Amino acid sequence: MKSTSSVTLVLVNAILWSAALLGSAIVLSGTGYYEKVSYILIALWLASSLALQAGHEAIKSEWRCIRRLFSSTPRTE
Repeated sequence: MKSTSSVTLVLVNAILWSAALLGSAIVLSGTGYYEKVSYILIALWLASSLALQAGHEAIKSEWRCIRRLFSSTPRTE
């Protein structure tokens, strides 16, 4: 079982990066810089998450979800 401090650290990291990504998306929507800044923020988020030793399992599950999202074929109904 993970210690409370490591879980807290991962949660705080996730909340801060979520706020940064959402805030920049709101501020930069409609500008030409949105896509460039989004790529930079996603790269920084990944580096930050990899630096957290406790977050490795969360990263693995997130990457599985991302790969599934981009590799799945669009559904027609």
